[in-house]
Amino acid sequence: MPPLRYLTGEVALVLGPFIPGSFWIMRLTYGRFGLYMLLNLITDWLFVL
Repeated sequence: MPPLRYLTGEVALVLGPFIPGSFWIMRLTYGRFGLYMLLNLITDWLFVL
């Protein structure tokens, strides 16, 4: 049994779609901070569901 086994699912989520998604949102909304925050909050909220 690996140490901190409960973290395995979280690490896969963070390294999988979460970080690249945030980078893509940052790239597509460069210079528009309000739009970046809105889209990032929406996608983060979708990951919580």
